[in-house]
Amino acid sequence: MLGFALFADPGGFCRTILRVKSKSLPIGIAVVALWLINIGLNIMQAAGTALILDICIGEESTRGMAASSIVQGTTSLLATGLGAINVPHISSTQLVFYVGLVVLFFSTLVTLYVGKEQPLTVLTEVKVSNITILKDMFLGIFKMKKGVILVVIVYFLTSGGMSPWNFYITDYFGEDIYHGDPNAPSNSTSSKLYDKGTRVGSLGFAIMSLVTILFSAVATPLTNKIGIRSTYFIFQFLGIWSCGLTMWPLIQHPIPQLILMGVFGLTNAIANILPFVFVGLLVKEEEFGYYVGIMNVVQVIAQLFANFIASSVMSLCDKNHCIIGGVSPGIATGAVWAVYACIFTAFIRLQKKSESREERITFVNSDSVK
Repeated sequence: MLGFALFADPGGFCRTILRVKSKSLPIGIAVVALWLINIGLNIMQAAGTALILDICIGEESTRGMAASSIVQGTTSLLATGLGAINVPHISSTQLVFYVGLVVLFFSTLVTLYVGKEQPLTVLTEVKVSNITILKDMFLGIFKMKKGVILVVIVYFLTSGGMSPWNFYITDYFGEDIYHGDPNAPSNSTSSKLYDKGTRVGSLGFAIMSLVTILFSAVATPLTNKIGIRSTYFIFQFLGIWSCGLTMWPLIQHPIPQLILMGVFGLTNAIANILPFVFVGLLVKEEEFGYYVGIMNVVQVIAQLFANFIASSVMSLCDKNHCIIGGVSPGIATGAVWAVYACIFTAFIRLQKKSESREERITFVNSDSVK
């Protein structure tokens, strides 16, 4: 919540709260706020995903993660749809983050006072420091089981491929499609064009979220028919084209790009579902939370690398006055990540588990009785 509040208007925070006039300080506050948001969202995602995988055992994990993807897509649809609304005296970005702050606050209250958590029975008291837990989590990346290593590598590449798209696509609409300037004076023509582009980009996010919702509903029967690995490969391949085509001049128009964002919604749905399904099929139930934590660490590292590479490519293109400049070269770097993700996906091998869900639940319950 603190991250949302700061990121909504870092300049206003400096002027009204800190009473400091500075051009660099708001940038620093925005960076810190973005980190706070990223950390908070990843912690919530790790806990929620681990709980789903604990409840939906084995092959049922596809259905559980598909339901989770539908919920994520629904909330994303509502949130990004706000960005397409033009409200006087407030930018679309500020509107989204202020509404997100309010929703997150009430969601937290509901979770704390309504949600009932079953406490675990601790047989032996083990004291482990938080530093040790964090150290084990990071070192666990290098001590993973062989079957999970490829899944984590693919997830690393998938996260890296999607990050520039999610991070820069609204800027792409504002700068490359509507030819606005985010640094232009307020109320100037260039500034208004940029704001219009970001609102249309938010509408594109809403379309992408809607496609994610609809496709997540049919993801389970699709994976049952053509296989989990084949599904993952096909829709990551679509992600390659979605990222790469942003550099094509014919696509740099609102309608084709909105269609392309809808296509990317298919890749987004699969990225929300199948990586965790792979983990659920390859590790023991008691290891779900541990490996989901590792995947969240890997995701953050991939996002850092991918966004750094994307911004560096954009800077090089602008400095060297390349034919294709602006934001599109940075987004197109995601296609390179996706190519390698497709290649590594082909080598993933799933272990067949003979016992059914009922048998595994009976086994767990019998151990609890003992």
